[in-house]
Amino acid sequence: MSPTQAARILVVEDNADTAALLRDLLEGEGYEVETAVTGEAAFEALAAAPDIDLMVLDLMLPGMSGYEVIERLRAQAELSDLPILVLSALGSASARVRGLREGADDYMTKPFLPEEIVARARTLVTRRLLARRTGELEALSRIAQAALTAPSPELLLFRLVEIVVEVFNADVAVIYMLDEARAELRPRAAVGLPPGVEPAPIPMGVGAVATAIATREPVLISDGAAGAGEPLTRREAFRSVMVAPLVVAGSPIGVLEVACRTRRLGGRADRLLRIVADRAAVAIEHARLENEARELADVVRRIGEGVVVADGDDRIVFANRAFHEMIGASDSLVGVRWTDFLAGAQDVAALTAQMRAPSFQGEVLLLTRAGDPRPVLATLSAAERHDGGGIQRIGVFRDISREHELRFRVIREQKFRTLGSLAAGVAHNINNRLTPVLGWTEMLQEVFNADVAVIYMLDEARAELRPRAAVGLPPGVEPAPIPMGVGAVATAIATREPVLISDGAAGAGEPLTRREAFRSVMVAPLVVAGSPIGVLEVACRTRRLGGRADRLLRIVADRAAVAIEHARLENEARELADVVRRIGEGVVVADGDDRIVFANRAFHEMIGASDSLVGVRWTDFLAGAQDVAALTAQMRAPSFQGEVLLLTRAGDPRPVLATLSAAERHDGGGIQRIGVFRDISREHELRFRVIREQKFRTLGSLAAGVAHNINNRLTPVLGWTEMLQERLNADEAIAGDELKHALTVIHQGASDSVETVRRLQEYSRPARVKGPEAVQLRDVLEQLLALTRPQWDNEAARRGIRYEIDLKADPAPAVLAVASEVREALLNILENALTAMPQGGRLTLHVRGEDERAIVSISDTGKGMNPEVQRLAFEPFFTTRSTEGGTGLGLSLAQEIVQRYRGTISLSSAEGVGTTFTLSFPSITAEAARTPAFLPTLEPLRILAVEDEPEVLDVLRAMLSAAGHTVFTAASGREALELFEHETVDLVLTDLGMPGMTGLALAEQLKRQRAIPILLLTGWADELDAATAPSVDMVVAKPFTRERLFEALARTLPDRVRPA
Repeated sequence: MSPTQAARILVVEDNADTAALLRDLLEGEGYEVETAVTGEAAFEALAAAPDIDLMVLDLMLPGMSGYEVIERLRAQAELSDLPILVLSALGSASARVRGLREGADDYMTKPFLPEEIVARARTLVTRRLLARRTGELEALSRIAQAALTAPSPELLLFRLVEIVVEVFNADVAVIYMLDEARAELRPRAAVGLPPGVEPAPIPMGVGAVATAIATREPVLISDGAAGAGEPLTRREAFRSVMVAPLVVAGSPIGVLEVACRTRRLGGRADRLLRIVADRAAVAIEHARLENEARELADVVRRIGEGVVVADGDDRIVFANRAFHEMIGASDSLVGVRWTDFLAGAQDVAALTAQMRAPSFQGEVLLLTRAGDPRPVLATLSAAERHDGGGIQRIGVFRDISREHELRFRVIREQKFRTLGSLAAGVAHNINNRLTPVLGWTEMLQEVFNADVAVIYMLDEARAELRPRAAVGLPPGVEPAPIPMGVGAVATAIATREPVLISDGAAGAGEPLTRREAFRSVMVAPLVVAGSPIGVLEVACRTRRLGGRADRLLRIVADRAAVAIEHARLENEARELADVVRRIGEGVVVADGDDRIVFANRAFHEMIGASDSLVGVRWTDFLAGAQDVAALTAQMRAPSFQGEVLLLTRAGDPRPVLATLSAAERHDGGGIQRIGVFRDISREHELRFRVIREQKFRTLGSLAAGVAHNINNRLTPVLGWTEMLQERLNADEAIAGDELKHALTVIHQGASDSVETVRRLQEYSRPARVKGPEAVQLRDVLEQLLALTRPQWDNEAARRGIRYEIDLKADPAPAVLAVASEVREALLNILENALTAMPQGGRLTLHVRGEDERAIVSISDTGKGMNPEVQRLAFEPFFTTRSTEGGTGLGLSLAQEIVQRYRGTISLSSAEGVGTTFTLSFPSITAEAARTPAFLPTLEPLRILAVEDEPEVLDVLRAMLSAAGHTVFTAASGREALELFEHETVDLVLTDLGMPGMTGLALAEQLKRQRAIPILLLTGWADELDAATAPSVDMVVAKPFTRERLFEALARTLPDRVRPA
């Protein structure tokens, strides 16, 4: 339907014949006509339907005169711009002048010519419709401007409701956004409501909202109907409420509500509201996509893997920071072929052929800018661009240098000669993201009644504007690219204003006139956020574009720029989302409460989750086999990188390298955290194998020292026990002081031997998978010295030399690490230090705290290193002791362990003076309080002790009986079951390894009969946990002291402990 056919005219005429004639004439032109016989009736008609496009008014009316009608209309804001055509029998000049002065737009006298009344009505109606369309374009322009300038989606919503209130002259406007999780519409922005009044959420099926969403059309609720429970009227009465759906790509994202308290919205307001709602929805979606694109771009920029997007010619369109660092490039790589970085030490032709497949994954060798080879795991995929612009290729590159190094070590340890070589590599080709071509040219041609319209987009690489869409040019004629500095285009871009070229000036070499002459050409810049992205050209061959067309073209160009940018951002968001989805590392975006907002497929696979993780705290997946409290405190820093242990849904531990960063949300919604998790299970396995191989070598040398130490400790034990036995057998009296001294020596010797064996067991036992925990470097060093000193003392005595070892321990904070791995790093450094002192010397170990870091330095007075050896000291397989069995892996492994926990390691050395290694670790916020040992006093208990070793059972009975407890003893599980049935006991102590029935099986059967506390005594305590011993309340490691035994009893039965 055309604008003329849609116009409505109100005829105010008391003469029935004249009114009928006017109705026939105007309806014949396609207008909708209403009539009123008095001024009062006219205002009643306007109150019922205010969207009138023209009033034909008689002056001499019964009651209110025509002059009074004009005066009252011009006094009402909502009706002041209504066009008025006076048709009166008063033909004097004074009457005509008065009518026009009062506010009439035109004046005709009776009798009239039908053709003239129709022509004048058409002129006024057309002017009215043009004003309405101008208002619509202004509203769209303001929305477009708000979309470009609003710093966040939330501020955009508030700006939109302000614009809607002004455009509709309304009292209230509210934007509700769809919350699919709650199946309701939630208010996001509102203006005009009284203080303290907030719009409530709307269930999806309520009244006008449901109708608007279902029909995709605005719904008007007027007069009394507005009180029927519609959302805005729950707390306040409105005369008119109009609800319009916000729809993007056919799917609703929310609703826009406009309300008036006293004024009635016209029926035609729905058209303008539909247009405004459509543009608002696009602006909101544009802001959302822009925010999403920024967040996804943040993920791609921060992720530890190199990411490259390339066009069909392998030229890089985008490369993240990690890829730049991977190849050692500080300058931009845009436009460079990424395949130029493939190292020649591989079959590049064969690899390139493989990489042309739709998808590829394999190891390749890249060449850095410095000429160094770098092994990477490349994952390539090809896909059609979302805008139909051909094939693009996305490449994800993970640096596997460390994995290669570890793999290389294992091969060297196993075969001693063969060194691994990198597998052949990959190539990859990804299509460039191009700005989509939009169909604005046809709309421009129609709106301006032009012959030709062309959109040019800026190509910064070529410093020119390239045509992307055109209509109206003759067949075979294509618009040529435009250099940035040419004529009207340069002026338009520089001034950010349209430029008009008319008549003869149009032939002065302007772009569109190169092959064809145009009478008028108008050029408008396409600008987004203050930066030009292209130009829009409109041309007429025979007609001259009016001077005022520049205003309309500016509005259209602004809207077109927003639409083009929206499409570009949507495409970019999709492509970046593809990168995040396809990348091999787990990616998580979480809110300030650690609840997951987004998790990619790799993270789901990493933890074995098939359902959605949105709303789950990602920290719930941290395994308990690490110091979770200390770890969480460190991860609250603005950035964090380190190894942590996750627990899969199946309960399996999975070591990962976590990279976390915190940043303000782009929409001002507070802090968000982005986490990138790389599965390092394979690296852990390789590392474990390397450490195990080193342990096997070290244990051989430790054994001799341990045996010597134990022999020394047991010699006085055996000597005193033999002497005491002989004297007792001979009934010889022994003095009390002498007996006390002998027992002290025996106890000390046995305790020292037990501690030596325990340390050797702990070192040799295969480690369970553990995560980082609070570690004191002083404790690690003390344990390490106690374990290894017997070996060094034995070696020194054998060679007739002397080692002086000095441990200085100043206050130092705890660090977050795995104690066994730090011990392994320190052991390798200690071995190197002692080996460097073949004639003996002094070894100084100093633990201290400096600037919130824990530092340990190890200094020797050995041979020292020359500069060349210092430079190569940490290189894998470099050794100066190859003839003595050195592998060259010790210092390299130590460096890897230190760096894994965000530490640093350095050395300083001088030949003939000695060497100092310095290790520095970041501290954790708080040190876990150590639980002091105590010897509690318990109320008398009835205890069942089960042990198949008579000596151990005897000492158990003696310890417990001396403390006032009643003890029942059993030598096997079967005997214990029989005793348990006949005797009432408070607690059971049982050995683990017994013939016939193990302690775990006994505990399970006892628990079935009744709830009874059970303590398990075993030499394999470190290999048990809650999962392997579910029926046991506590595990006590053998050998045990009386203090440790009673402490375990008190913790198991705290209500039976007597007050101190």
